[in-house]
Amino acid sequence: MWCSMNCNKCGTKNNLKSKYCTQCGESLIKTNDYNGFDIKPELVTSKEVIPNKFIKYIKFILAILLKPVTTLKKDINMFDDTKKSVIFSGVIVASATIITLINNLIDAITSKTYHWMTGQYIIKPKWSNIDLMDYFKLSINNFVIYAIILLSIAMVYYLAGLIIKKEIKFSRLLGVATVSVIPVIIGSMVLMPIFNHFSILLGMIISMASTIYTIIILTESMSREFNLKDSDLKIQFNVICLTILITSGLYAFLDFLTF
Repeated sequence: MWCSMNCNKCGTKNNLKSKYCTQCGESLIKTNDYNGFDIKPELVTSKEVIPNKFIKYIKFILAILLKPVTTLKKDINMFDDTKKSVIFSGVIVASATIITLINNLIDAITSKTYHWMTGQYIIKPKWSNIDLMDYFKLSINNFVIYAIILLSIAMVYYLAGLIIKKEIKFSRLLGVATVSVIPVIIGSMVLMPIFNHFSILLGMIISMASTIYTIIILTESMSREFNLKDSDLKIQFNVICLTILITSGLYAFLDFLTF
């Protein structure tokens, strides 16, 4: 049975879900009458569906991978909110930490031998005593390290911006840094280990491509944030920032090895 309601102004029958009368255009949301009963506005209007936050993040990450610059232009203002920027960064750092943990556990329970003739790993299951507490501590350390990396990228660009007298909100720079590292996380932590099973060369190519992709997104996005229109200044600005970051990273890594 087709449900209808009468317009209070002209009496025309309209669909129960209609917001306006098809005859006179009168609003049907205020006081609708259906079989003598008042219909509440919330029953007439369609219920708003709130998207799942996890699905929203997945769609955003896919958009970053496919159209990084366009997506950042559209959604960069979301990082004006410090809380949203920190939460998003935390989600990405936590994801990278979990992926690293999974890779470490897989390495612990399998024995890999590289065959140079075929360019493939020969994987054999092995028995291994896994101390979960050690892996828990390692995961905490990895989480802190990944967080420091993102904060360092944002801080270096923030200080560089102050030097050239172009101050940008730190939360925006943190958001850009977080978005930029997504390709290298997926490429080096997810795809590379998978493709290494088929060919170590293919795994290296994917890792290198994802790293280059990350650097391009980072430099282009940061240049746009600081509104660097001069090509020479744009190159010099990013070269200086990347040199500081890479040098600091290598120094920290070597210091860790000698510790």
